[in-house]
Amino acid sequence: MVVHDGSLDEYGTFLCPPREGLRSRSVPVLQSRDHSSMPSDADPLLHWAQRSNTLNWVNLFRLGYLPSWQAWKFTTAEQRTMKEFDSSDLHPVVSYNYKRHLLRDTGPRLKTRKWFFMILLGTVLGLLAWFVRECLSLVMTMKTGLVEGISVDTKGLPPALGQMHILATLLVVNVGLAGLSSLLVVVLEPTAAGSGVPEVIATLNGIDVPGVFSARPLFVKLASLICAVCSGLPVGLQGPLIHIGAQVGHFIVMGYKDYLPAGHKVCSQKRRYEFICAGSACGVASAFNAPIGGLLLVMESMASWWDRKLLTLMIFCACLVTSLVLTVMWSVALWFQKGRDVGYFVPNYLQSTIHPFRFRVHIYEFVPTIIIGAAGGALSSLFIVLNTGVIRLRQRYINHSKWRQVLEVCCIAAAFTTFSVMLPKAFDCIPLGEDPEQAYQEQWVTALCDQPLHFNPMASLSLHSSLRAMSCLFSPKSATAFPPGVLLTFLVLYFSFAVVTAGSNISAGIVVPSMLMGAVVGRLFGLAFLTLLSTFGLEAKWLDPGVFAYLGAGACLAGMTRLSISLVVIMVELSGDTSQSFGLMVAVYVAVLVGNHFTHSLYKQLMYLKCIPILDDSGLVRRLHAFDVSKIMSTPVITVPPLLSVSRLGAVLDSCEHNAFPVTDPRGELLGMATRKQLLGIVANPIEYMNGMLPQHDESVHRKFQKLTNAVHLDDCQETDTTSDSLIDLTPWMDTSPFTVQWDFSLKHSADLFRNMGLRHLIILKGRAVVGIVTRRDLLPQVIERSQSQWMENVPKSNLHHNGGSQHSTPSSMELRTLPLGAFI
Repeated sequence: MVVHDGSLDEYGTFLCPPREGLRSRSVPVLQSRDHSSMPSDADPLLHWAQRSNTLNWVNLFRLGYLPSWQAWKFTTAEQRTMKEFDSSDLHPVVSYNYKRHLLRDTGPRLKTRKWFFMILLGTVLGLLAWFVRECLSLVMTMKTGLVEGISVDTKGLPPALGQMHILATLLVVNVGLAGLSSLLVVVLEPTAAGSGVPEVIATLNGIDVPGVFSARPLFVKLASLICAVCSGLPVGLQGPLIHIGAQVGHFIVMGYKDYLPAGHKVCSQKRRYEFICAGSACGVASAFNAPIGGLLLVMESMASWWDRKLLTLMIFCACLVTSLVLTVMWSVALWFQKGRDVGYFVPNYLQSTIHPFRFRVHIYEFVPTIIIGAAGGALSSLFIVLNTGVIRLRQRYINHSKWRQVLEVCCIAAAFTTFSVMLPKAFDCIPLGEDPEQAYQEQWVTALCDQPLHFNPMASLSLHSSLRAMSCLFSPKSATAFPPGVLLTFLVLYFSFAVVTAGSNISAGIVVPSMLMGAVVGRLFGLAFLTLLSTFGLEAKWLDPGVFAYLGAGACLAGMTRLSISLVVIMVELSGDTSQSFGLMVAVYVAVLVGNHFTHSLYKQLMYLKCIPILDDSGLVRRLHAFDVSKIMSTPVITVPPLLSVSRLGAVLDSCEHNAFPVTDPRGELLGMATRKQLLGIVANPIEYMNGMLPQHDESVHRKFQKLTNAVHLDDCQETDTTSDSLIDLTPWMDTSPFTVQWDFSLKHSADLFRNMGLRHLIILKGRAVVGIVTRRDLLPQVIERSQSQWMENVPKSNLHHNGGSQHSTPSSMELRTLPLGAFI
């Protein structure tokens, strides 16, 4: 077929223009040109967005409204971008030579080395998290001292002049830090932008995201994260710590491949996957000091599969080491700063924001808890919808220019700083409480009040960091500290800027902002119910706004991430108080239900916007059990014989970009499977693989296996007259145990195999003959829905229902032929 730029083949498949050094790939798109001819699975709103030359802002923001049971509709440009993502080979190539190599392997046990690396990973991440915390504490202390010094120096000046002096100082500091944070990302490493959690989830789902786990993003993310959090923007550091943990896990396992015996086994794709899992869990443990929650979070929402019997224990050990190192270093730091005894466990920077409440739980508490959970889920969904529209606007108008990206972050920082400094003057100061148990009043801002023993409630929220503001909202026995007007004004301000900031070109997360917004909502509802009961003369000792702020924080974070079990455990580990765990479960459950009714989770929405071919739950597509895997398989399949010349092998590799080639006999029956990396390695070094079987005593066996797993480009393979006609026997090197199913295998079970087993290719057989192959892109919900609709339209209704005793008919070979749904990945 002759490929032209922007052409459509006979099946309505868009053919992308070929890039330099690569063959063109076909990517399925929606071919319809008007609404009357639009396929049933196409979204009219998405179709309008594809063909409209003008920007309709309302419809653009409505694209983010997508209930969790509906599939995301990728546009033409997004499907072209999707080609850049490859799948990972998590399973080894079980060839004859690999089996013989395993039988001869007498090196040290791999399990012992894994335990050593896990403990090393936990130690490094604990030290790294402590270093980030100390840097943040140092910069924030300098900022606070600077503002307090200016306040003292301007005591004799008019109040407006003193406030303008403070505003000018904070503008210079905050805008400078925010601009530096964005400049590091935009100029040095764009992949360090954001929290990095979507990329880690994609990697643990079996997708190879390029450039995420190299050395430069790690250091750029650390520096950008510190600057972004210290700039006062509505961001958090917990999400980036998860990405940093995954990066450290990748470096731990890859950095020793040249120094250990059989190092290629330690740094194989499967081992890399396991250590990225462990690093992500340790990142959660270092962010929240919650080792159990870190393990459960990775199991619940990030990793698609692992060896649960052994790896669970190893990852839990690494999380424990991370929390232990972080706690010990925090104790040592307090010994240097305040002279406290070393060795005593003290709450870290995030645990100290959640106070033990010590309230008895009443059954009536669950009525406002359910309402708070629903409000948290609805607010999170609104945030995701608006943030999706903002990201699309940013992609259209800002991301094509580096200076616009930096200028956008500086403008956001300047506007947020201005509002944060000016708004406190609009609210009166409130006297401090006289309750001696209120030991948390030291966090409230009193510098802006002329009267002694008074504090400004808005300044206590807007001028503090997000963690300090959340600590103020969690304060128990402080019902009158923050009036409803202050809370509503701060919620609108913080929510608006958090929507705009999330997804900008800085390294930052959304965990703490989500908790802070939920805490404001929870405290508002707590005050409302307290006022309602007071109106009827009822006394409720169990009703404390600080408790409902805690429940609201968990509910809003659950609405953002759709976490349930792990989130409850993390919140309980943070507070150290199990009395509110049941109410927290109810709030989290309701928030997840309400959030699923409106949108996907924030991280999944971001993966869609990044065009990552993530495999969703099979429930997104209805009636999967009613269809066979043959309805979505790609056919015809390019196969190779077990014995072929080097020149023919190079021609096959040059003719396509497929990453798997079934090896078949002359009758078309399957013998095994060879990967593209294997064949490229053989073409690059044909003389080494002509003899096929390995000798019994080959000391370079590890190097030879390493060559077959290294990816090389076909342009690097130099064929000579001596080797071009030489025959290569693929039998000793091909995978003799590829994953195969029959053509009438359930589509639901096929999707479960890909997601739960981490597959990259699934060969479809009819008997023993190869009739098709399924890859990750074939299982995208949008592709499955379109294939189902087209098959349902083509098959007569008499074949779908029993009419007058007629029987089901087996689909013919022509009905089994499906659309060519793209190159194998």
